[in-house]
Amino acid sequence: MDIDYIIGLYLNDQASEDQLEILNKWIEESSDNAMALNKLEKIWLMKSKKSFYFNENEVSDRVWNRLHPPSLSKRRFLTYKTFFRSAGFFLLAAFSFLLYHGLKSDILQRQEVTETKMEVKSLVVKSNPRGVKSTIRLPDGSTVILNAESTLRYNFQANDTIRYIELEGEAYFKVMKDANRPFIVQSGSVRTVALGTEFNVKSYANEATTNVSLNQGKVQVTIQADQEAESYYLNPGQCLEYDSHEGRAIKNTFDNRVALGWTDGVICFKKDSLQQVMSKLSRWYDVNFELKNYHGTPWKYTGEFQDEYLDVILKSMSYSQHFDYKITKGNVIVNFKN
Repeated sequence: MDIDYIIGLYLNDQASEDQLEILNKWIEESSDNAMALNKLEKIWLMKSKKSFYFNENEVSDRVWNRLHPPSLSKRRFLTYKTFFRSAGFFLLAAFSFLLYHGLKSDILQRQEVTETKMEVKSLVVKSNPRGVKSTIRLPDGSTVILNAESTLRYNFQANDTIRYIELEGEAYFKVMKDANRPFIVQSGSVRTVALGTEFNVKSYANEATTNVSLNQGKVQVTIQADQEAESYYLNPGQCLEYDSHEGRAIKNTFDNRVALGWTDGVICFKKDSLQQVMSKLSRWYDVNFELKNYHGTPWKYTGEFQDEYLDVILKSMSYSQHFDYKITKGNVIVNFKN
């Protein structure tokens, strides 16, 4: 019997005990199958209940309980639950639409199913290396400006009921307004939900903080930490900064040029440390820095440059920060003066 058909019946609570046995054997064949079923369950909940956040343990418990009604023998069903309880699986960054043999969605939207259909979709991945920015047009008409050293993943279609995106790095979103189809951006443990708005999300893997800055409209930002979720609502001009190391979220206002200037070719520093300055320049110009004779003197550098060459920026900095520099083949040697 076709496993797609059985999964469809399972999602609609119409699978027989024999079919549940077959489904259990299928998920025990590989961890990929188990992950696929869990993700299908999550998508199904999002579509049927119109809710955009679920505790991951609750999702796995739901699958476990549905797969193992009291009448079924439990002689060999530890694999699924043990797998989903294992450390590291429940990274919210795991893209919820990845399915086995590709990506499948829009499953059985009717409660009474006579025939199960699954539509195969391809995962779209847009990545920029250091030194490159790009503009992406999404299937729903929304626009994304993707910053350097950033990756965007999605697989929704123009008529899907949920617009779900995973982001690593930084991007500015101009979301087409649609009250019936929420726009969800997952960045690590931070989830941003919008209906029609413009906002920026910055969430680099090598940085402890995730920043959501709202330019227009309204968004809901949900943070998942220690199995608990906390939501915040932002109005234009407000931002939320979440520190994953300290587990602390701060709601504040933001400087438009500092947070959003990069979308217009503006690199802006505001009392930035040496590490922050070098990190921005490395990402912007695809270079590596080597520091010489630096004795830990703290930086609080402020400056703004638009569409400038790296040499121009470093020359300007060198006067106030007292260093010489040399640029050679993607490397910058900065030699501080005594």
